[in-house]
Amino acid sequence: MTIDGRWRLLAHTPRGDLEWMLSLSSAGATFTGTLTITEGVVAVEDGRIDGDSLTWTSHLPREDVLRCTGRATVSGDRMAGELHMGTFGSRSFGGARCA
Repeated sequence: MTIDGRWRLLAHTPRGDLEWMLSLSSAGATFTGTLTITEGVVAVEDGRIDGDSLTWTSHLPREDVLRCTGRATVSGDRMAGELHMGTFGSRSFGGARCA
């Protein structure tokens, strides 16, 4: 399974659905990349691949840096998952590879 490329995601939030962009590059069972969300672009860190499952962390720049943890399942060119944003709760998302 390859996860490399850009993924256009639709995130379900209390403010309505928002479009996010996830860019990933894998190396064996690890990956790095960027996540573009409303707050800006953040690094995808500590990315791990286990079969069709992905996990990672990101840090949102706020007054206090907010550590987020992401989990997703990939099936071909489709992805679905959840980003846990500390005290802001979790945001489910789904989408497809666009490049």
